[in-house]
Amino acid sequence: MKPNLLFLSILMIFLPKVMISQELLVEISLQEQIAKASKVVEGEVVMSESFWNDAQDNIYTRHRIQISKVFKGVSANEIDIITLGGVVGLEAMVVSNALELDEGDMGVFILNDTPNSEFNRDNINSYIPYSDIQSFYKYSAELNLAANIFKSYSGIINNFHQVITTELGRPYTVISDSPIDSNINAINANRSSSSLPVISSFSSYNTTAGTKTILTINGSGFGTEMPTVGFCDANYGGALFYDVGPAQIVSWSDTEIEVEIPDRAGTGAVRVMNSDNQYGYSTTDLTVDFAQINLDYNNIAYQTQHINTNNEGGFTWQMNTDFESSLAVDPFVRGLDSWSCESGINWDVALNTTTANSSSNDGINVVTFDDASPLPPGVLGRCTSRYSGCPFNGEVKWYVDEMDIVFNSSINWNFSTSPPASNEVDFESVAVHELGHGQQLGHVINDAEVMHFSMAANVVSRTLSPNDIQGANDIQDRSSTIQICGQSLMEDSSCSTLSTTDVSFTDQIIIYPNPVTSGVINIKSANETRVENMRLYNTVGELITSKEFVNNGSVNQLHVSTLSTGLYVLQIETNQGIVSKKILLN
Repeated sequence: MKPNLLFLSILMIFLPKVMISQELLVEISLQEQIAKASKVVEGEVVMSESFWNDAQDNIYTRHRIQISKVFKGVSANEIDIITLGGVVGLEAMVVSNALELDEGDMGVFILNDTPNSEFNRDNINSYIPYSDIQSFYKYSAELNLAANIFKSYSGIINNFHQVITTELGRPYTVISDSPIDSNINAINANRSSSSLPVISSFSSYNTTAGTKTILTINGSGFGTEMPTVGFCDANYGGALFYDVGPAQIVSWSDTEIEVEIPDRAGTGAVRVMNSDNQYGYSTTDLTVDFAQINLDYNNIAYQTQHINTNNEGGFTWQMNTDFESSLAVDPFVRGLDSWSCESGINWDVALNTTTANSSSNDGINVVTFDDASPLPPGVLGRCTSRYSGCPFNGEVKWYVDEMDIVFNSSINWNFSTSPPASNEVDFESVAVHELGHGQQLGHVINDAEVMHFSMAANVVSRTLSPNDIQGANDIQDRSSTIQICGQSLMEDSSCSTLSTTDVSFTDQIIIYPNPVTSGVINIKSANETRVENMRLYNTVGELITSKEFVNNGSVNQLHVSTLSTGLYVLQIETNQGIVSKKILLN
């Protein structure tokens, strides 16, 4: 049998992408995962169900796995894998860099025992992914490929299985027949057919994902029934395809398909599978400029938006006390300003800190390090978005009502404005990316974008691209104009995250440097503005020091070398009014 040349060319395109990808993670090698995990199994997701934990502070999803092979650990026919996030009724939770599984997903899972016995149900043991999204090597039968976010293995049976058994030094145990063998054989047989689907053109070659955009696919051999359309999965850097659900197929004929582009679609080839399990691939890439996060409710994908959660037209982040006293504050605020000023999202930072130190459904939008609840191995940071929904005209409207961002405290971070060293990870770049998820943007496959699925250790990616901004603007437009669920609209930002008082003469007051590294705060006033008094407060509102100015000059100074590092509020009284600014002492 002659090989299908188009299939081979598609495979060669995909393989390099995942090998160089770095996600916003530190790679945990397959060898390290196998050594440190308690269970390594091959299986298929046969059922998924979301639930609240007993404390009602997080939503999880239980995935029932039908096991076919056991490489390591106690043999069992079925196990449950617990992942963060899901939808329960009209409440939902989405966690960046967390493993997402769908029914029918098949591959190798690398797991540890769950630390919480409440997750066990139906006399079936529960496990958690050892390093979250990295711990699932998903199978692609049509590509004969096993891949995670970092690496792919061509040849599931003849290569990938042997890599695992060689590492463990023992053969696997067969629990039940695996459908992967027959699937690969059937697909190989179908490749010789003359009736393979052929994609000739798209209605548009530049598009967006998760925006309810409809793509028309023209060609032949599609059949008359509705199997599925696959897009390059942005969460996997395009190494695998992400299939749309039946509700996203608008129309289907032998020569034309209309399909809603899902939120995980990334730039790359498009794949059509017909009812005979035959695959056809586009020879021209579809370019996805940006992606917006959708919520899957009753198998229908819904868009999300923001509301006024702080009764001031926007959303307020609150720093954990230890985070606020660290060098991470300034790069985080710079990242916050980037999104606020470019997209209009109305974000600010509370003056007071919080002792909350983990992501929880507690009404606090915390920004913290992971000292209290360590992130999974390899995860640099993660944004958790919590949602509420309401029925409306046969649909469900979803809005963000709480978010948390947690950063890994064990990483060698670069907190400065200078580029990171070769062994450092740029904190501001990671913060901007995670805040992009908070903005409700998903991953793309374009290394010129902040929301690109990958980032190398010493790379700087702090500046929003036109596509990043366009995607964010679209979300902010509906957040500020479409009222849902009886909630008030989010107002557009005035681009003043660092300001606690918005007055007309703020452009006449210049404070430098900020962050303060020299022990001296300089306040320069312009035109007829005279600085008369300055007061410095800590984040709980206590007056730390003050200074009155009688002989006023154009530049006034406040000495702070004896003060502890951290975030302060500088109140400046002038002859025209009072303005307050947040100041970071390093």
